[in-house]
Amino acid sequence: MPGSGVAEQPVSPPIWLTSDYLYEGLEHYADVINERRPGYVYGRYGNPTHVALHQVLASLEEGEAAWSFGSGMAAIHTTLTSLLQAGDHVVAQRTIYGGTYALLKGVFPRYGVQVDLVDPEATAVAGALRGNTGAVLVETLANPTFRVSDLVGIASVCAERGVALVVDNTVATPFLVRPLAIPGVTMVVHSTTKYIGGHSDLIGGAAVGSSDAIERV
Repeated sequence: MPGSGVAEQPVSPPIWLTSDYLYEGLEHYADVINERRPGYVYGRYGNPTHVALHQVLASLEEGEAAWSFGSGMAAIHTTLTSLLQAGDHVVAQRTIYGGTYALLKGVFPRYGVQVDLVDPEATAVAGALRGNTGAVLVETLANPTFRVSDLVGIASVCAERGVALVVDNTVATPFLVRPLAIPGVTMVVHSTTKYIGGHSDLIGGAAVGSSDAIERV
């Protein structure tokens, strides 16, 4: 309102180009870093630009929270490593993005994580699950073959067996499907480089899920 001293809010959130923040003193800093009052601690932990993006992504996917990354692969890598540890097993669909395939088959075995690739169907996933399976990863529409996954069937299997299900919704986008609305889906990941960004002028990634799931990422 005029004369209130409060600036009008911009329609497009500004980009905060800073790594650090200024505090009134040590007590102010201690309150922020210990979450006793709202604020920002360090650029890697977010800024108002990031928060605006997270809120939009969570809303689009009907999730409680979201987190952004420098690329889609960073989002997938971080999400999976938050769910897995050495000695675990992961099941992923056979028709999958090339970078994800390279991560699963070229990198994860060096961490002691076993990987099986199967067709994105409930029976195939159920047959591949083991006692040490920590996560299942599928794409709603495979990149680049557009193979359609049986999300409902796979989610039902994962829910019954207590296995986390991560869904890459990059190609389908929340316009076509919202995986978190399906019981049994744990988290959704995106390469925001693609349709979320939309203009081929940026690279980014995101993970969306419950507040607890995102807190662990």
